[in-house]
Amino acid sequence: MSMSDGSNTIKPGDLLWGQVKKSKNANEDTGVKLCDRNSKLWVIRIQDGSLFHKWTPLQAGDQLLAVNDRNVDGMSVDEVHRIFQTEQHIKIKALRAQYGLYDSSSSTHGSAEESDSSIEY
Repeated sequence: MSMSDGSNTIKPGDLLWGQVKKSKNANEDTGVKLCDRNSKLWVIRIQDGSLFHKWTPLQAGDQLLAVNDRNVDGMSVDEVHRIFQTEQHIKIKALRAQYGLYDSSSSTHGSAEESDSSIEY
Protein backbone atom coordinates (compact mmCIF):
# COMPACT_ATOMS: atom_id res chain seq x y z
CA MET A 1 0.00 0.00 0.00
CA SER A 2 1.43 3.37 -0.93
CA MET A 3 0.67 6.80 0.49
CA SER A 4 -0.63 9.80 -1.39
CA ASP A 5 1.37 12.98 -0.93
CA GLY A 6 -0.15 14.86 -3.85
CA SER A 7 2.89 14.39 -6.09
CA ASN A 8 1.80 11.11 -7.68
CA THR A 9 -1.36 9.75 -9.20
CA ILE A 10 -3.60 8.24 -6.56
CA LYS A 11 -4.12 4.51 -7.09
CA PRO A 12 -6.47 1.97 -5.53
CA GLY A 13 -5.18 0.99 -2.10
CA ASP A 14 -3.44 4.33 -1.47
CA LEU A 15 -3.85 6.04 1.88
CA LEU A 16 -5.23 9.56 1.57
CA TRP A 17 -4.89 12.51 3.91
CA GLY A 18 -6.64 15.83 3.80
CA GLN A 19 -7.70 18.64 6.05
CA VAL A 20 -10.07 21.54 5.96
CA LYS A 21 -10.53 24.55 8.16
CA LYS A 22 -14.05 25.88 8.30
CA SER A 23 -14.68 29.60 8.49
CA LYS A 24 -16.13 30.97 11.70
CA ASN A 25 -19.54 30.01 10.31
CA ALA A 26 -20.20 26.83 12.29
CA ASN A 27 -22.93 25.79 9.86
CA GLU A 28 -20.57 25.68 6.88
CA ASP A 29 -21.30 22.59 4.78
CA THR A 30 -18.38 20.17 4.37
CA GLY A 31 -20.12 18.63 1.34
CA VAL A 32 -19.57 14.98 2.24
CA LYS A 33 -22.15 12.20 2.05
CA LEU A 34 -21.24 8.97 3.86
CA CYS A 35 -22.84 5.59 4.33
CA ASP A 36 -22.25 2.66 6.63
CA ARG A 37 -21.80 -0.58 4.77
CA ASN A 38 -20.39 -3.74 6.35
CA SER A 39 -19.47 -1.76 9.51
CA LYS A 40 -17.23 0.58 7.52
CA LEU A 41 -17.84 4.20 6.56
CA TRP A 42 -17.73 4.98 2.85
CA VAL A 43 -17.81 8.25 0.93
CA ILE A 44 -20.70 8.15 -1.52
CA ARG A 45 -20.59 11.76 -2.71
CA ILE A 46 -18.50 14.92 -2.49
CA GLN A 47 -20.50 18.02 -3.42
CA ASP A 48 -18.84 20.14 -6.11
CA GLY A 49 -17.42 23.36 -4.67
CA SER A 50 -17.60 22.14 -1.06
CA LEU A 51 -14.72 22.34 1.42
CA PHE A 52 -13.84 18.69 0.98
CA HIS A 53 -14.03 19.00 -2.81
CA LYS A 54 -11.59 21.92 -2.77
CA TRP A 55 -9.12 20.74 -0.13
CA THR A 56 -9.06 16.93 0.01
CA PRO A 57 -8.43 14.08 -2.45
CA LEU A 58 -11.61 12.24 -1.38
CA GLN A 59 -13.95 10.81 -3.98
CA ALA A 60 -16.95 8.52 -4.01
CA GLY A 61 -15.98 4.98 -3.08
CA ASP A 62 -13.19 5.90 -0.65
CA GLN A 63 -13.29 4.31 2.80
CA LEU A 64 -13.04 6.77 5.70
CA LEU A 65 -10.52 5.51 8.28
CA ALA A 66 -10.03 8.38 10.73
CA VAL A 67 -11.29 11.86 11.53
CA ASN A 68 -9.16 14.21 13.62
CA ASP A 69 -6.82 11.32 14.45
CA ARG A 70 -9.73 9.24 15.80
CA ASN A 71 -10.29 5.84 14.21
CA VAL A 72 -13.85 5.70 12.85
CA ASP A 73 -14.20 1.92 13.29
CA GLY A 74 -17.39 1.41 15.24
CA MET A 75 -18.53 5.01 14.77
CA SER A 76 -21.87 5.70 13.16
CA VAL A 77 -22.44 8.08 10.27
CA ASP A 78 -24.22 10.37 12.77
CA GLU A 79 -21.18 10.42 15.09
CA VAL A 80 -18.89 11.49 12.24
CA HIS A 81 -21.53 14.01 11.19
CA ARG A 82 -21.39 15.57 14.66
CA ILE A 83 -17.59 15.88 14.43
CA PHE A 84 -17.90 17.53 11.02
CA GLN A 85 -20.53 19.94 12.37
CA THR A 86 -18.79 20.92 15.59
CA GLU A 87 -15.09 20.98 14.76
CA GLN A 88 -13.60 23.94 12.93
CA HIS A 89 -10.46 22.06 11.84
CA ILE A 90 -11.11 18.62 10.31
CA LYS A 91 -8.40 16.13 9.34
CA ILE A 92 -9.26 12.94 7.49
CA LYS A 93 -7.50 9.72 6.65
CA ALA A 94 -9.06 7.48 4.02
CA LEU A 95 -8.29 4.56 1.74
CA ARG A 96 -8.81 4.74 -2.02
CA ALA A 97 -11.20 1.93 -2.93
CA GLN A 98 -9.63 -1.10 -4.59
CA TYR A 99 -12.57 -2.89 -6.13
CA GLY A 100 -15.05 -0.22 -7.12
CA LEU A 101 -17.52 -0.52 -4.26
CA TYR A 102 -19.12 2.44 -5.98
CA ASP A 103 -18.81 3.62 -9.56
CA SER A 104 -16.80 6.83 -9.22
CA SER A 105 -15.62 7.06 -12.81
CA SER A 106 -18.10 9.77 -13.84
CA SER A 107 -16.17 12.68 -12.32
CA THR A 108 -13.14 13.54 -10.22
CA HIS A 109 -15.10 13.33 -7.00
CA GLY A 110 -17.78 11.00 -8.30
CA SER A 111 -21.20 10.18 -7.06
CA ALA A 112 -22.76 6.95 -6.01
CA GLU A 113 -26.10 5.30 -5.60
CA GLU A 114 -27.96 5.88 -2.39
CA SER A 115 -27.61 3.57 0.57
CA ASP A 116 -30.06 2.68 3.28
CA SER A 117 -27.77 4.19 5.93
CA SER A 118 -26.38 7.46 4.62
CA ILE A 119 -26.34 11.10 5.57
CA GLU A 120 -25.04 14.24 3.93
CA TYR A 121 -23.33 17.06 5.78
